[in-house]
Amino acid sequence: MSTPSNTAQKIGQGRVGNALATLAYQARCVGLLVVNQPPPRVLLRYLGHYVKRSKELLRPRSNAGSHAVVSAQACFREAVADGQFTHQWFDNNIPVWTEKLAAFKALHPAPDILEIGSFEGRSTVFFLSHFPASRVTVIDAWSRAWEHQDLAPQLSDAEARFDHNVASYKTRVTKLCGRSAEHLGKLTSNGPSQFDLIYVDGSHYANDVMVDAALSWSLLRPGGMLIFDDYIWLDYHHDPRKSSCRAINLFLRMIEGEYRLDHVAHQVIITKTAASPGR
Repeated sequence: MSTPSNTAQKIGQGRVGNALATLAYQARCVGLLVVNQPPPRVLLRYLGHYVKRSKELLRPRSNAGSHAVVSAQACFREAVADGQFTHQWFDNNIPVWTEKLAAFKALHPAPDILEIGSFEGRSTVFFLSHFPASRVTVIDAWSRAWEHQDLAPQLSDAEARFDHNVASYKTRVTKLCGRSAEHLGKLTSNGPSQFDLIYVDGSHYANDVMVDAALSWSLLRPGGMLIFDDYIWLDYHHDPRKSSCRAINLFLRMIEGEYRLDHVAHQVIITKTAASPGR
């Protein structure tokens, strides 16, 4: 029979073991970031996140978030309750997004949103429910994505699940199926500054991410927000120097002086503070 002291000891050992494993993972993340030459302030911001995360691992934390986060999570659970989802990867973003989008939401109650990469539409439903008067344009290749040809059958099913999951919002959703470069090019032909919020979560290959980033930036209105997913992603099939991390770092260097850095961790969130030169 375990005594209270033995139980406490096991819990303590488990917490330390989890902390060490997470710290080792975070160290690998820092290594990936450094190899890909981040702008100095981006590196400092991530290191600050790393230090904060390390401290949190070594002391018990409450799982309860702020009232705004709890409310957003409850609203989201209700919105996806009847959905067809096989994964819940997106849900970890809700606390950060709720915080970082709070001021944006107050200024943009009915934003025009562009999402590059949606899979089953879980993030799309978040946008539609969190911004009840929003309009969302979604670009995704689904089974046509070259990066995931080994998952083509599942991605084909994912497109059908996406259609089901956003059906109740269909009057507010524009679906564009195919490669992002093609559809972004067509959108830019209509002129710059069409969207208030853009979420880039498509291909993870550096060349594609650079194209998505550059074209998205021209489509983003001043004061709008750009969110990059998978800035730090260790499960990558190519040379790390061809990853989304490298592309995002190069892009941030290219637009230096045109943005405010809002968040750096697994995702990067920036706000466009000035129109691009020539626009």
